[in-house]
Amino acid sequence: MGRNSEGAESRRVLCAFGDPQLCHEVTRRLERGGFATFTADSTECLMRVVDDEAPDVLLLDARIEGEGDSLEPLRVLRKSKASGAELPVVLFLREKPSDGLYEEARGLGALPVWQSRISGRALRSLVAKALAMGPEGPSEGELLSLCERLRSTDPFMALGIQRETEPTEIARVYHRLRRWLDPGLLGRSGRELQAIVVSAQQDLERAYSAVCDPDSFDAFELEDPAPPVEQSPREAEAAEQHRTGEKLLERAENAAALLAFQRAAELAPEVGVYRACVGWAMYMAYGGDKKTIRQAIAHAKAGMKLAPEHYQPCLVLGRLYQCTSRLDLATKAFERSVQLNPESIDAVRELRIMRMRETKGAKRTSRLRRR
Repeated sequence: MGRNSEGAESRRVLCAFGDPQLCHEVTRRLERGGFATFTADSTECLMRVVDDEAPDVLLLDARIEGEGDSLEPLRVLRKSKASGAELPVVLFLREKPSDGLYEEARGLGALPVWQSRISGRALRSLVAKALAMGPEGPSEGELLSLCERLRSTDPFMALGIQRETEPTEIARVYHRLRRWLDPGLLGRSGRELQAIVVSAQQDLERAYSAVCDPDSFDAFELEDPAPPVEQSPREAEAAEQHRTGEKLLERAENAAALLAFQRAAELAPEVGVYRACVGWAMYMAYGGDKKTIRQAIAHAKAGMKLAPEHYQPCLVLGRLYQCTSRLDLATKAFERSVQLNPESIDAVRELRIMRMRETKGAKRTSRLRRR
């Protein structure tokens, strides 16, 4: 068994073949296409590499253990309680399979092929098809929510598991999340989302290490990235009023949220975020009429002036412009918000929504012009 190439952002392919010459040929063609490859020459070795290296795809020789085509290595893989149970597999058969063997292979979640020789382009196509057959990944919204969850200071919450979860199930969850966070799955997604996913990968590794290693868990719990700042009683009350306002907004108690944000802004008039949140709550509570909208936007702009380097007032202003169909201004505000904090899930989500609208609008305009 061995690792044949490096490439942190390339697809990781495990090539498990009984024929060393065939294995060499397949890995060479994949590496030319930018894939990172691992090799295995037996079922036992295959299982070890799957658990240790978490490949994205397995290319499995049906004759890895003998002369005739056999599904036994695939059955063993699927019975495993770690990542092998969900791993996308391309099964290489030396002979055209019977209907029964073909159906069983598909039933075990494999893509069976039996061409005697396969070009590099065909290999890359097979890898893509196998990935498409694998477990469906999260939608973009779910991916952003996952990235936010992985920031949790509780590693169990970050992974979405219980403290009593069995180690094999923890490994399964980890490998699934690792595949979901592959930047290669994002296609042409914007740089903002790419950056968030890369950061989430680091959060995932940190949480998994904390769950598996008691020493890492202690360090995880003791870590204090932001030392507490001493606050005056007035500042502390303002912060508490702001937190109350956020909770009330989540429950759609908008009028009560507005009162809480207004109190926070009165207690700490120098804090731009508090002032901007007054504007958003005002719109949510009383929205619609021009006077309320003007006042809400004025509060958001005042918040930006007080906190020019904080992303949240820009985010609030963008949402206000978005709600009032001033889409060009909304996009600019969201772009500024992302620029100030590229890891803000909300800011990235809003900016991507705006860009999707712009794309759809451009396509619609193009169709109308062709008529």
